[in-house]
Amino acid sequence: MSLEEGLKIERYKLVTERQKYFTDLAKDTFTSYSKMFAAFAAGAVALVSLKKQLGIEPSVVNALLQAIAVLLTLAAVLSIFQIWFCLR
Repeated sequence: MSLEEGLKIERYKLVTERQKYFTDLAKDTFTSYSKMFAAFAAGAVALVSLKKQLGIEPSVVNALLQAIAVLLTLAAVLSIFQIWFCLR
């Protein structure tokens, strides 16, 4: 094997390792976003089901649910950008 062939092989190894790293990072991002979504959904369900017991007014519950929706949307957008960056 010549020097050029050896350098090409090392370059391909480096590129494949880098791509594997970014693919794993994108998978981890998706996993963490899924967990965050489940936590927000559980919080919203708990909030709605306990609103009478806690004595929370409907307007406050509505505002909290809207805040949860905004935070979830923001997290989704950031996650999409991170996954896009990792896979480009």
